[in-house]
Amino acid sequence: MVARKGRGVGLTIATGLAVLAAVSVAAPTPAHTQTPAEAQAQRLASLTRDLAQNPKDAARLAQRGAIYLQERRFDLALQDFNQSLLLDPDNADTLNKRGLTYARGGNLPAAIRDYSRAIEINAGSANLYINRGAAFVDQQQYSRALPDLDKAIQLQPDSAEAHFARSMIFEATGEYGSAVKDMDAAIRIDPNHQDFYLQRGFIRLEAAEYAASVDDFQRAIVQKPDAPYPPLWLHIARVHAHQDDAQEFAANTAKLSATAWPAPIIAFYAGKTSVADARAKAAVGDPAVQRGQGCEADYYIGVIQTAGSDTTDKDWAAGKAALEAAASECPDDFNEKKLAVAALLALSTAKP
Repeated sequence: MVARKGRGVGLTIATGLAVLAAVSVAAPTPAHTQTPAEAQAQRLASLTRDLAQNPKDAARLAQRGAIYLQERRFDLALQDFNQSLLLDPDNADTLNKRGLTYARGGNLPAAIRDYSRAIEINAGSANLYINRGAAFVDQQQYSRALPDLDKAIQLQPDSAEAHFARSMIFEATGEYGSAVKDMDAAIRIDPNHQDFYLQRGFIRLEAAEYAASVDDFQRAIVQKPDAPYPPLWLHIARVHAHQDDAQEFAANTAKLSATAWPAPIIAFYAGKTSVADARAKAAVGDPAVQRGQGCEADYYIGVIQTAGSDTTDKDWAAGKAALEAAASECPDDFNEKKLAVAALLALSTAKP
């Protein structure tokens, strides 16, 4: 969540930044009284009228497909891109957009085929390498992703998206120093992006660089105050860095839901509930939900219980067992699985 998937940040590479960077729809400037949604609806209606008169206009088919892609109407987008490519099969931009549509619909192999064909046609496009590399990242094919993202950065050194995507390769392979360097570059290029500080903080948390991750999580919380997980990660960093954060944690979580998950973990961290109560509230919902909440509870409880140095303490032993359970039982796309594995590695290499 390599890509940030599941309950955490909610961003997969191939369907995230690359899409936003690469999809655009040519349209006349709307009147100042129109909202963007109204202008797009007007543009869609205009394209549809034009296509009724000339259904073999490849350019307009591609433009309408791009609107459908933006609106997440993937079936309609694919229909238009397919028709456009029958008429203009060597259009790299349309191949790219169809690839993005496949990626957002979860068909990464088809997306990769389109990106590869587009690269054959236009090998100088950094976006094409970013998109194909991102799809490889989401498939965990890191050895295939890295050359694409290296090439993208060679072609466009100021591409924040390429540095962001490459950081996830380094993160996944445990090369945390290189991952942080790429995120440093991404942040220099685009310091206001809403995911970049969160990504760098997450990498530093995995690397057990707790004090260094604090500033990143603080910035991420300012950018995304309604996201429930960054305050938990900041609290973990503070506890492991031996920093008191009671007031900060209370402020960061004051407006979050008191009932929706991970509210029981927030209450446990605030000292308002017990380990047993938090675990009981995790065991609610259908089996898949219970599995996810249970594995998260294992990580968030275990990582705090092992923050102390007394390995003979019964809570420390229980915490290590909880981390082992999270590392074993969490679904592969959960952030908590990666964090649990990293925490166990940090425990094993810690000096007595």
